[in-house]
Amino acid sequence: MVSYYGFTKKHTGGRLYKEAQSWTFADCISYFEGKDNRFASNQMSWLVDKKGAFLVDRIMFFEHIEADFSDLAAHLGLSKDVKLPHVNITKRTDYRDYYDDDNLKRRVEALYAPDFEAFGYEFDAPFPKKYPFTEL
Repeated sequence: MVSYYGFTKKHTGGRLYKEAQSWTFADCISYFEGKDNRFASNQMSWLVDKKGAFLVDRIMFFEHIEADFSDLAAHLGLSKDVKLPHVNITKRTDYRDYYDDDNLKRRVEALYAPDFEAFGYEFDAPFPKKYPFTEL
């Protein structure tokens, strides 16, 4: 959610850019809660079919993207010199700094419940605890 918030405020070509300039983090959560009523905001909605079966063979996690990409590159037989570029870098404080009360945490947990469940995310853990795929 913090990434969405930063992207929405920074992406000048975005439809919400002007409106988002006055948003607080809580305002952003409210926007996505309203959007979620029309179309799921969570990541799992992109990864599974209507029956809940995964549509992908592998999931890479941003929290350890370099290692995941290295594993994928090795699996594909790519050179060890191939690197994933890092673009759209945003400098900000720790994501936990944005959650000034437990209500915001609960709201985001509800919004992203499928992701929290599938990957074992917890607010105070730096990495997901579940990996649906262990081998390529």
